[in-house]
Amino acid sequence: MVKLETFAVEQWMDEYETTATYNIAETCSASVSLDQLQELSEDQSGHPLTFTEKLTYGPIRGSDRLRETIARLYSVRTPSPLPRDNVLICSGAIQANFLLYYALLGPGDHVICHYPTYQQLYAVPASLGAEVSLWKAKETDGWKLDVKELESLIRPNTKLIILNNPQNPTGAIIPAGTLDEIVEVARKSSIYIHADEVYRPLFHSIGPMDKDFPLSILSLGYERTIATCSMSKAYSLAGIRVGWVASRDREVIEICASARHYTTISVGQIDDAIASYALAPTCIHNLLKRNIELAKKNLAILESFIEAHRWACSWTRPRAGTTAFVRFTKMGKPVDDVAFCQMLLERAGVMFVPGSSCFGGGQEFKGYVRVGFVQETEVLEKGLDALRSFMEDSYEDVPVDVPLGVSVPAAAATLAYLNARWSLFYDVTLMKSIIKMNLKSRLAQRGDRLNLFYILEGQALAASSADRPFIVYHGQTWTYHETYLMAMRYGSFLKNTYGVKPKDIVAIDFMNSSTFVFLVLGLWSIGASPAFINYNLTGKPLTHSVKSSTARLLLVDEELRKAFSPEILETFASQDFLDDGKGPVNVVFFTSDIEAQILQTDPVREPDSARGGQILRDMAVLIYTSGTTGMPKPAIVSWKKSWTGAIFVLNWMGVKSTDRFFTSMPLYHSSASILGFMTCLMAGCTFIIGRKFSARGFMKEARDTDATIIQYVGETMRYLLAVPPEIDPITGENLDKKHKVRIAFGNGLRPDIWNRVKDRFNIPTIAEFYSATEATSGAWNYSSNDFAAGAIGRNGSLAYLVLSRGVTVVEVDYELQAPWRDPKTGLCKKVARGEPGELLYLIDAADTGEAFQGYYGNKSATESKIVRDVHKKGDAYFRSGDVIRWDSEGRWYFSDRLGDTFRWKGENVSTNEVAEALGAHPGIHEANVYGVALPNHDGRAGCSAIVLKDQVQSSTGESSGDDERAILVPSSEVMSSIATHTLENLPKFAVPLFLRVTSEMQSTGNNKQQKHVLRTEGVNPKLVGPRDKLYWLQGSVYVPFEQKDWDRLEGGHVKL
Repeated sequence: MVKLETFAVEQWMDEYETTATYNIAETCSASVSLDQLQELSEDQSGHPLTFTEKLTYGPIRGSDRLRETIARLYSVRTPSPLPRDNVLICSGAIQANFLLYYALLGPGDHVICHYPTYQQLYAVPASLGAEVSLWKAKETDGWKLDVKELESLIRPNTKLIILNNPQNPTGAIIPAGTLDEIVEVARKSSIYIHADEVYRPLFHSIGPMDKDFPLSILSLGYERTIATCSMSKAYSLAGIRVGWVASRDREVIEICASARHYTTISVGQIDDAIASYALAPTCIHNLLKRNIELAKKNLAILESFIEAHRWACSWTRPRAGTTAFVRFTKMGKPVDDVAFCQMLLERAGVMFVPGSSCFGGGQEFKGYVRVGFVQETEVLEKGLDALRSFMEDSYEDVPVDVPLGVSVPAAAATLAYLNARWSLFYDVTLMKSIIKMNLKSRLAQRGDRLNLFYILEGQALAASSADRPFIVYHGQTWTYHETYLMAMRYGSFLKNTYGVKPKDIVAIDFMNSSTFVFLVLGLWSIGASPAFINYNLTGKPLTHSVKSSTARLLLVDEELRKAFSPEILETFASQDFLDDGKGPVNVVFFTSDIEAQILQTDPVREPDSARGGQILRDMAVLIYTSGTTGMPKPAIVSWKKSWTGAIFVLNWMGVKSTDRFFTSMPLYHSSASILGFMTCLMAGCTFIIGRKFSARGFMKEARDTDATIIQYVGETMRYLLAVPPEIDPITGENLDKKHKVRIAFGNGLRPDIWNRVKDRFNIPTIAEFYSATEATSGAWNYSSNDFAAGAIGRNGSLAYLVLSRGVTVVEVDYELQAPWRDPKTGLCKKVARGEPGELLYLIDAADTGEAFQGYYGNKSATESKIVRDVHKKGDAYFRSGDVIRWDSEGRWYFSDRLGDTFRWKGENVSTNEVAEALGAHPGIHEANVYGVALPNHDGRAGCSAIVLKDQVQSSTGESSGDDERAILVPSSEVMSSIATHTLENLPKFAVPLFLRVTSEMQSTGNNKQQKHVLRTEGVNPKLVGPRDKLYWLQGSVYVPFEQKDWDRLEGGHVKL
């Protein structure tokens, strides 16, 4: 059996060309339709096809008309015309080449093949038993051929010299003088010359009057010459599958025709007729003119790109054909071109052909890629735009080529060990993400382009991203360009209708929607800033939030009108509502009429001066603290935080332009707005907005919208687990696992359900982070295995060297709820690795506002988050207010929130750790632990609100709602089991003395547990009310705790 090597380039094209977004590996000139072909013809009366002709096989060797037309092409500038019988029509040049070698070559023959070239030209002769010598063009000399080297390769049994002119993949030509020399060498030994001229006559950078202009091999006066060609490359008709072999030697045609009988009866009559029409004198000149002009135009675009990226790529400018061979390097070393092409395809949707594997047998042309540049100009422009973004954002991730002898096994083994021991690769990703976020934000400041409106504008005006979907909401999609126009409409409307000016603050009280995003972008477009109001707020918290923003305009979602009572509206309308007598707030409900007015507004772009003069610390947005305790405080989200947060996340998670990010977390919070919306804007990917979180609908919406990344916050994923799996009623398929989600991204995923989430929903990676709206930094855990399951962050030794300079974990004084200080030195004490302590972030003591902008208009609250003289006099740190553990292997674990941790019996009790232990009980769905004050007792006793799984299974599975669900009273066996579980898994001082069984856990709008109300109500039955059931630990069992028991505590008759 004949053994053929894998046809590398065709295999690559077969695997990727239908899925690439921008195929700039295509080597055919931009294809034409029959209508376009007819428009190009000078004879408008004719048509390529005759519709009355019956579709028989037709002439076996091709119609006389077609063969005569082709023969004329080889009869120009030659001493004798080519007869039509010296032309054989085939199914493309690929068949013509195969037939020629099959008919002409066999064991014992020697072939010399021009190289690099299309693999078929040397692989097929070798498969037929011929010996093949590669005549290599000089890479360092513009791909020229050395005829003296050709002479040295000739043997007594040399039968065929194979040329490729113009050359694939380089686009080089064999000049006229060199062709003449080749012919003379062949003539001396009666050697056949075959020239694959499939890219002829697409000469875009050399003209017929140039001395180097190459004629066809058949025009050089040597009988033993053969040319193959097709309609695919130069003639834009790859779809008709017509090629040919032509020769001055009629015998060659006859033996090819004889072999052809075994493969093809004839080329279809329709294909034959179209080819005849295209090559006719009335059409061919306009067709070639169109393609040569297209090649010139596109080559100039490609050349401009290469010149702008000389730091990474080089080439010999092609002179003919449709391809260019471009070399990519890093620090002078060739990149791994296969990895480069795969990464480019995956991250940017751009398709190249790797040179080493498709033209160099895996050994030569390292770093080279073949580019096809004579497709539609728009495709090339969009592809290069995407490549440009890749070069900026991801090129540094491309590996350089490492010689096999070095990389295996030594380097691979070393790197594997280093990565396993010190998380080396993960640290590199972390550090690169940090470097990129700082560099890009500073460059934006330097260019006065901090306003994220400019990012939207860049995406909207770039050919590669303008038509990419950006916002998806309620079944409707807006591209980047459409969103850009919408932003300018909103901005113009707000400016013209309500007089919004640059640097104004406008409060927006909106549920999740596309309108929320349009308002934000619209305000940025005119230089104003939004203040995000929590749409769950009513009464005093609502008026407080608006007042503290100093906004004079409040835009309200029409659906929230019910939260605005006449009293509230009257308060807003008061002339002294704003501080210092600045007047009332204009409350505008966003009705359909207003939206209609906006859509009719012209999208006017405000001058750059409206957005200019910003520095990194300036406000981009006001976002309020979640309000788990007290009144919400407006935290200043600076342009620095907006840039660094978004850029870090997209690089850390590897967000691609093809990703689809789904969130139903509230956009008024930083998780969804900064790390969701802004990340997508920076990455140029799709942002899918869910109106409101629904445990039953969440995964279905993610599935229906083809989400690749989903976002969670707090107990979101626990609520999803509480819903029964969704099974297809017809196929029985588990729909929970039928999706495209590759990452679940968020914060607050508890260790007790971490792996249950991954298993239940078949999500390979959890990207957990820890931070806060006002925080100066965070922790990050991109986890695809069990090593860091449950951790809020992780790092290796490399990142530790950097992070440890700006991060410290210090011992806590739980009585003062502050860092403990040494009585002698007054300084704080760093805890040992793995021990719990408050997390602090270093900031500049002389300029704390550079990193921590604090709370808007609230200096005392801002100062309360800064602690000074921590490790040395004069230093300053940002207080996270959270107790964490940073273990010796680089994993960060959340221990508790300061204020949540309580002291009982002289011991500190971590509510988070107790909740984890309770959550491991098979009957408990969710636990929220807190400390309660008791009459006649010091400290606080442990209490946990719990929702039982039986309760969840009997309800709708939603996380919130207005209905008051009846509580299912647990059996004594269940309560006894919980008591046994806690006593076995917790220290005695940490065992909750009280349980509050509830039907639904109290949480914020962001699915974070509420403790404030629970702590206030404590275990006083009168405050708790009849809806929830209280229990207390008596011996080894939890029994009901009633009013009479509380009375005994108050009377001092019970000592716990």
